Amino acid sequence: MVQAIEAWLTMVLGRRHFVLVGHSMGGYLVSAYALEHPERVAHLILADPWGFPAEDNLPLWMRPVKFISGLFNPMMASRLPGRLGRFLLRRVSGYLAEKFIGAVDDPYENITQYLRCCNSQIPTGETCMTQTIMARGGYQRARIPMVNPLQALEPNPPITSIYGPRSWIVREPGWILRESMIGVNVHVIDGAGHHVYADQKDEFNALVLRKCEETDPAGVGHR
Repeated sequence: MVQAIEAWLTMVLGRRHFVLVGHSMGGYLVSAYALEHPERVAHLILADPWGFPAEDNLPLWMRPVKFISGLFNPMMASRLPGRLGRFLLRRVSGYLAEKFIGAVDDPYENITQYLRCCNSQIPTGETCMTQTIMARGGYQRARIPMVNPLQALEPNPPITSIYGPRSWIVREPGWILRESMIGVNVHVIDGAGHHVYADQKDEFNALVLRKCEETDPAGVGHR
């Protein structure tokens, strides 16, 4: 995946450095990219990033659930045949569709169709995540928690972590990075959940643009 990101960025942006933003699992991937190509990253922005905690810190009663859930792909239920699969997919799509009202025509229908198209195929992406990247039943944990290797990155680019207080993603890794590294900032946007870029889009966009301007005040570089 890092090689694919590098190939695309080289084709589109050339060899210049840039501000790189990643949300959820994308935050894990852009961090992995920064570890391989630190000279290319002028600023790393992590929006509610997945895969950073070194430990889950789950209560004992949740541990069997965590193990069992690790045996299945996350979107497996959406591929169930008949009405049950459609019902479950509609419930998920309704939650996401609300975030795109005004940005997508008929979001409840189109987001449902989008999810059905993405998840009715052979689940290669889910299998990659559950079998290669995610710790068994990891919930929020990766096999290689990103909070550890990022702390060893020298020299490290400036890092901005953006969280939503209503998200299921834990924020402790952001504070750990801020305490252990130079140039790390943590922002919590009130009223936002995991989809912080959509829940509070104006504040999120203003923050990202401000970080771009701080990184490239003359406005001559790639963003």
